[in-house]
Amino acid sequence: MWEMWDMRKRDGLDLLTQVVLVLLGVYFICLKQQALVHITTLLGLLMTAGGAACIVRAFIRKEQSSLFLSMPVLLAVGGIVLLIFRKQATEVVPFCIGIWALVLGVVKTVVAVQYAAARVRNWWVQIIPAALGILMGILILTGTVNLNAIFTVLMGVYLVLLGIFNIVDFFVFRHRMMHP
Repeated sequence: MWEMWDMRKRDGLDLLTQVVLVLLGVYFICLKQQALVHITTLLGLLMTAGGAACIVRAFIRKEQSSLFLSMPVLLAVGGIVLLIFRKQATEVVPFCIGIWALVLGVVKTVVAVQYAAARVRNWWVQIIPAALGILMGILILTGTVNLNAIFTVLMGVYLVLLGIFNIVDFFVFRHRMMHP
């Protein structure tokens, strides 16, 4: 019974994450220039809070080895640096998002190939966001998209499409799991 509760909680969190991606994409599209500074601030806050939460959890669980604390400390320090140097960080954030989009595109391509090899129906649904991610990552990393306003609009469109395709994939996969 607890496994089912954990699965529902994880599914709900996954679906919520995709909805947030869509909303973040709409935010990028609407606010263009200001969005990058706001996203950098939000990213800094999330990194700091996430790192601090992991540090507190490590101390509560008495897992205070350097292995358990190194990543949370780096995450929290990185978040604080982003918050302190917000304006300068807006130059680096697009590069990081470009790497993220490229890696996500490659991972989704691998998943699509594995689905195709396993003869999973609708495996091609993974190809569309994979291609979008690879294209977006290449555009950002090669400097093709270097104006903040153009970057934020393209990133917004990418996030909206990625969120929508992930939501569709979520329901297709869930339906497949419920009705094999």
